[in-house]
Amino acid sequence: MFSACANILKRLAKSAICAFSELQMDSYLVDYLKSGKAWLLVGSGPSTAMGYPSWRTLAGLAVSLVKLEAIGRDPAAIEAAFRAGRNEDVFGLAAGLVGMPRLLQHLRDNFRPDPADGAYASIYEHIARWPIAVYMTTNYDHEIARHLAHAGETSYIEYSNSEDALSVLLPDISGAVVHLHGDLSTESGLVLTSSQYREILSGPQWQYWRTKMTSIFQMNRVIVVGHSLYDPHVVHVLEAAKKGAGVIQPVCWIAPDVAWEATREYLERYRIRVVSYDNRDRSHSNLVRLVETLSDFVPSRVSVHVSQAVAQVVDSPLGANAAAPGFFVFTRLSQQTDFEVKQTEVMVGALRAVLPKLHGGPHFLSSRRSS
Repeated sequence: MFSACANILKRLAKSAICAFSELQMDSYLVDYLKSGKAWLLVGSGPSTAMGYPSWRTLAGLAVSLVKLEAIGRDPAAIEAAFRAGRNEDVFGLAAGLVGMPRLLQHLRDNFRPDPADGAYASIYEHIARWPIAVYMTTNYDHEIARHLAHAGETSYIEYSNSEDALSVLLPDISGAVVHLHGDLSTESGLVLTSSQYREILSGPQWQYWRTKMTSIFQMNRVIVVGHSLYDPHVVHVLEAAKKGAGVIQPVCWIAPDVAWEATREYLERYRIRVVSYDNRDRSHSNLVRLVETLSDFVPSRVSVHVSQAVAQVVDSPLGANAAAPGFFVFTRLSQQTDFEVKQTEVMVGALRAVLPKLHGGPHFLSSRRSS
């Protein structure tokens, strides 16, 4: 009796905490997530929390590669760039000294999460369960797709950042994971060096990318998580958000270490609603706690995705509410001890009810004659 009461009190306390947390959260952020139509843009925060190499670590790997393999070449320039923290210049210089294919191979070989550092790996488990229509990421890893598959969501398809790939991103699409900066498997579409970042910000060959991103922020409920508002790597993303966000449908940006004054400025000038968290220790542990809190009152994805062809076949004249009677019957039947017998009776009754309509169909009549 005592344990039962304790469990009830524990559930009530958790419900109260969740309700309080929801009140403290940005209302737009909560509504976006609950809608099932939000698009999530994932930055480096979740991958860093999982133990993936930082940008600085990858730059150090590039310097080590040059020293080992670029025999007879002066490493002074790349060492100076590394000391100055110009990581994008390091990658560009390394590619010039050893070749981009060799650099990418070296980075790929060392691009894996460190279990010792990944104390907060659960963040991907949470966002994979959220009812998100489209995931976008500037990360090179494939953790989103992997965690979606682990959660049983096998209908999501990974897309590159090519013009053809981005053309499928229409407002009503669902089931996509888009790599906005490419990945380390190929040079095509890769955004890694300082020149590549300049090109995606203003180069004519990336105009399609900037146009598509602006339209995404205009037409969809976008949530950004794991990107700093002050990160030079996402200036082009921030510019697209500024152009695309509106008063009615602003961008929700979960970002580290944003002062209150800056939060107000982004909302008033750019229609970006900032939800800030403390990241002074650089571990993004507070981001994980924020995500865990969101998961307490955001329903997990429960819908079954079907292809457009299947959706047309099963379309019902009853419209969007066609599934409600079936769900009610299923719930009631599951409480019966003779569930299988009742299930058979309901199926037979459903077939008999639809027979008059089938009798008038030409395909049904022709099948009868042929039999």
